[in-house]
Amino acid sequence: MVNKIKRTLAVLLLVCIFIHLYPGYGYSDDAEEVIVIVRKAYQDRLYAFCISRLKSFLKRYPSGEWREEAHLLLGKCFYQQDRLYQALEEFDFILKTWPSGKFSDQALYWSAEAYVKRSDFIAAVNLYQKLIDLYSRSAYSSYAYYSIGVCYYQQDLYEEAVGQFRKFLKDFPEHELFAEAKYRIGECLHHLKRFKESEGVLSSYLFSFSAHEYTAAGYYWLGEAGYYLGKFKEAIFNYQQTIKVDQRSKWAAWAYYGIGWSYYELEDFEKSLQAFSYFREYFSKNPLIDSCIFKIGQCYAKIGEQDNAVKTYQELITNFPNSDWIDDAWFWKAKNLFISKRFKQAVEAHKKLLMEFPQSDFYNQACYGLAWCYLEMQDYEKAIAEFEQLIKLEPGNSLKINSLLKIGDCWLDLGRFQKAIDAFDVVLKEYPGSSVVDYAQYQLGQAFYKKGEFDLAVSAFRSLIVNFSSSNLLDEAQY
Repeated sequence: MVNKIKRTLAVLLLVCIFIHLYPGYGYSDDAEEVIVIVRKAYQDRLYAFCISRLKSFLKRYPSGEWREEAHLLLGKCFYQQDRLYQALEEFDFILKTWPSGKFSDQALYWSAEAYVKRSDFIAAVNLYQKLIDLYSRSAYSSYAYYSIGVCYYQQDLYEEAVGQFRKFLKDFPEHELFAEAKYRIGECLHHLKRFKESEGVLSSYLFSFSAHEYTAAGYYWLGEAGYYLGKFKEAIFNYQQTIKVDQRSKWAAWAYYGIGWSYYELEDFEKSLQAFSYFREYFSKNPLIDSCIFKIGQCYAKIGEQDNAVKTYQELITNFPNSDWIDDAWFWKAKNLFISKRFKQAVEAHKKLLMEFPQSDFYNQACYGLAWCYLEMQDYEKAIAEFEQLIKLEPGNSLKINSLLKIGDCWLDLGRFQKAIDAFDVVLKEYPGSSVVDYAQYQLGQAFYKKGEFDLAVSAFRSLIVNFSSSNLLDEAQY
């Protein structure tokens, strides 16, 4: 009962406000006066009131000079309420009933806008272009030029968008959307990876329009251009400007992320960690959060805090199991466990990656890492089995060559000297240009020596001295 009384009072209050604001609302029989009232109500965003009044108006006045505008206003009200089908019906009615009427240009424009809301950008472009072709002197034609560019932008047709926005700038240099069009050119050029051009356009935009709706976004994209051009300090400055302009915007969040990446590229891992940590704390709902957590792990690893790195990678694995970074997290977790000499845990992490992500780009590296874990644990048989998986790779692959070497080392440690000799021989014969061939030559000498074939050992060591004069193993070979 109480709620019903409250609703009744609210309705009465609203009626009083209408009567106060629009004194002709309740009793005017004059068509023009009704239209004037509705225009004002539309400006005040009282769309439901407008719709009710216009429907009554159109029933009362089946003909007359104000009907065209009444249908236009009705269509615009439906548009504002996202009742797009009804809006388009009104605009189509105008275009069919008054094909050359005084509001035909607006009907075309608002029809296009309705299609934009429906994400039917092709239909929208066609209507904007029709408006330009038929009503080139209309006040709406300039907006149509601009909106075509926006439609191209929304379809990721950035080349076409740049062309349209540049035409707009040329034809309408005094337009209220001039600054916005210039900004959009800069952004589109970035998406086209034309970073130098983007940098120039955005710098010009920010110089000319230092306090504009898109200023924060402009600084962000300028920061991005600097990042991709390798100007990391400039990128950081512009990211920081983004934050100063609007601390709470989505651009500020992305700017902190960009600052983290820029400091990482500058190898200032402490500051990179600070930026990424701020992002994680204050923008935890951002879609980049999983990437951010991964980079925090990378920063910890770079500054030697392997335990924190492992914890951070596990945070990503636990909280974001469907992340694109999940296999990266498993790989780097395993790697940092290995560095920390936690070999059993590293084995499990490598196995998890190999089992769950057989298509991962890290698969072969994980096999190699697993083999090294077994090697460090002196489980040579298992190490050899893993290294042998990698000698099946294509010729010249560095993991294949290194695996052949480590197989030789394992056989040497197991006292299987002939098998070690065979492995080192493969490297020397098939990969004579490899950067590790001097090591293979030295280990071949060691294998012969331990086998008791001293003449062959001496020959192998001499070959190292003669053929690899810059090797850091020369002293040991001569000894």
